[in-house]
This record gives sequence, C-alpha cells and structure tokens, in this order.
Amino acid sequence: MGIPVVNLLTGMLLFGVGLLILMDKPLERGPHDRAAGTRVVKDLR
Repeated sequence: MGIPVVNLLTGMLLFGVGLLILMDKPLERGPHDRAAGTRVVKDLR
C-alpha cells in the first residue's frame, strides 16, 4: 500500500502533469518537451 501521504502527493503530481499536456493543445508538448526545448511533430500518414 505504501505511505498514504506519498501516494497522494504522487497522484496530485501526475494529475498536474496530465493537465499541463491537455492545456497546451495546439502544440501538445509535455513538461519534458518544454524542459528540453523540443517540439512535437506529427507524422501525417
């Protein structure tokens, strides 16, 4: 089960990361893309 406080904080962190990805809809970049300065390019096949 783990430590309840750590589980709660981890869940909140992952929820926040998910929201960041959803809010950046035109570019669909995650926090890791922002930190690295990269762009997401879609393959139009």
